[in-house]
Amino acid sequence: MPGYIDEPADFLESTFFRLSGWVADQSTPVSAIYAKINRKRFELSFYTRPDVVRDYPGFFTTGFSTFVRLADLGPVSTITIEILNADTVILHRKVAVSESALSSISAEEEARQEKLEWLLPRVSCLECGSDLDRDGVCIRCGYRYMKGVMPDFIPRTVEGFQEIEFNGVVCSQGYDGDMERVIAAAEARGGKILDCGAGMRPSCRRSIVTTDIFPYPNIDVLALNQRLPFKDQVFDAVLSCHVLEHVPDPFACAKELYRVLRPQGTLFATTPMIVPEHGVPHHYFNPTREGLARLFGAGADLRVYIPVLGHPINGVWTILGLYRDSLPEPQRSKFVPMTVSDLRKRPRITVAGQQRRPDPFEFELRD
Repeated sequence: MPGYIDEPADFLESTFFRLSGWVADQSTPVSAIYAKINRKRFELSFYTRPDVVRDYPGFFTTGFSTFVRLADLGPVSTITIEILNADTVILHRKVAVSESALSSISAEEEARQEKLEWLLPRVSCLECGSDLDRDGVCIRCGYRYMKGVMPDFIPRTVEGFQEIEFNGVVCSQGYDGDMERVIAAAEARGGKILDCGAGMRPSCRRSIVTTDIFPYPNIDVLALNQRLPFKDQVFDAVLSCHVLEHVPDPFACAKELYRVLRPQGTLFATTPMIVPEHGVPHHYFNPTREGLARLFGAGADLRVYIPVLGHPINGVWTILGLYRDSLPEPQRSKFVPMTVSDLRKRPRITVAGQQRRPDPFEFELRD
């Protein structure tokens, strides 16, 4: 059975990791796959891998993924990963764990517990608006919000909907200079920062409360951006980085981000204007600068600008990469070596006298 473990690599420097890969079977659908990591069983999420489908026509294929915290495995210097189909090992990998990762486990678990204790008095029940007790249970209606190691505030009315469906795409990035300056200013005041829609950040930080709709190992609270569980004015800074374009109601989200921000706090939100469609089908909103100002128009001190990560060359790079990956052969091989000068020499494509939309692959890329 062909297959491969894409992540993790042979050396781990974080206290958590994503296990991902793919398998293909020529005879039967792949339906009984699971993982064992240091002999502990982990269930897998499955999703389509177009690259594997393309390379293995006629096979039953699937991508798989799960997320693992070292704290759940114990202080071990080596991780043994096995992917099993029924009870047969089909993929195997050993991963060494760095000393820095091992030494960070206890500190990050302490930070997680400290944030949880700070959070529980500052959230309200989504059902009746009452406070929660120290175990994450509503003191009035008895609804239990703790699910494993994190509180789950995804409303019951949307559980299972596509908005919280995982399709194998993971947002994983650190904080750039602009965000670090916002974080440092809030930390200097002894405050907490909300990272709303954080995705899979590379580390767990004591001053930053992370939310997302998917339970990445670094997330502190599961929540929807349009209906945050936090009480009013509890954070000294709020970050919303490349999230608003994926929110069905960005105006409701903006209102919530303001609601949980303390007076004189800082709200730092970034969202792209020119970017290919991504996160399909959940990509809704690409504002201009004026649109972004309208979205956050209630602010007393509003500044709209293009940060370093929004440099136009990033948009050009992204669009060209998407176009390259969408081309069939042999057009792709002809396109890749083309220079900017080559692209500027290309004539505009016109379809005279035709009412239909032209097919972008109809023209020939010439040498």
